[in-house]
Amino acid sequence: MVDEVMGILRLEPGKRIWDATVGTGGHSEMILRRILPGGHLYCSDWDIESLEIATERLKKYGRDVDFFKADFKEIGMGTIDFPGNEIDGILIDLGLSSYQLASKDRGLSFSLDGPLDMRMDRHKTITASRIINDYDYQEIKRIFKEYGEEPRASIIARAVVTARQIKPIQTTSELRKLVVDAVGTGKMRSKIHPATLTFQALRIAVNGELEKLFEGLEGLVKLLRKGGRMVVISFHSLEDRIVKTLLRKLSSDCSCPPWFPVCRCSQKAQVIVLTSKPIQPSLAEVSRNVSSRSARLRALEKI
Repeated sequence: MVDEVMGILRLEPGKRIWDATVGTGGHSEMILRRILPGGHLYCSDWDIESLEIATERLKKYGRDVDFFKADFKEIGMGTIDFPGNEIDGILIDLGLSSYQLASKDRGLSFSLDGPLDMRMDRHKTITASRIINDYDYQEIKRIFKEYGEEPRASIIARAVVTARQIKPIQTTSELRKLVVDAVGTGKMRSKIHPATLTFQALRIAVNGELEKLFEGLEGLVKLLRKGGRMVVISFHSLEDRIVKTLLRKLSSDCSCPPWFPVCRCSQKAQVIVLTSKPIQPSLAEVSRNVSSRSARLRALEKI
């Protein structure tokens, strides 16, 4: 959805843009080509390995780009030292990069055999293995249900607890087989692999993704100048719901409960919503990049 992103952000020379999920720098390089000369790009990511790749890739742009190891919650809450002025545009792409999925030692893909890690920030202590092998049945079930929206959460959680009594579940292939054995392949939901939602739930839980998104987005809006724009690309309903809720809140002149006869909050709208409905990838884009099929783009402009 590159064209949509570039168009909404109104990229042109002199603009100051923040790529809050830089990954390996693909989007960032396209942004730089459009905002130079005179522009500046701030790049951040919580994945230090991806950030190092992006830094090497973009080093030819010299002082026109800065790098920060931080997630969007840390940026939005002002916990990093940001040297710039107000920002013209912010991009948040919540998808996993091909580099991350292809890294066996991350354990993010059930298609590759690797350790049950799933951490974006390797300095964190909680791993998918710890959740699977140490958490009790009720907590594992809750994670699968809340973060994966997995209708068979109780069945899979029970299978996990039973299997680990024999030996620890240590690899992605072991967990994938366990899920398939527990629910079968004949009940696959809308053509997705039976383990898809389980792996999604574990990744979200390990990295605190939804909490970071909810707590960070509102703070990021404050970095925008008047007329500045933000684009958020989400890849599952939990993320999209959070973004939609925030847009509704920030674009409203009142946050009072609906039963209040008159407004008492004195809230003023901070943004206008640029996408009444989420923008989805075209059939042509999906045919070129099947991983984009679940992408949902929402955007706002600060007022």
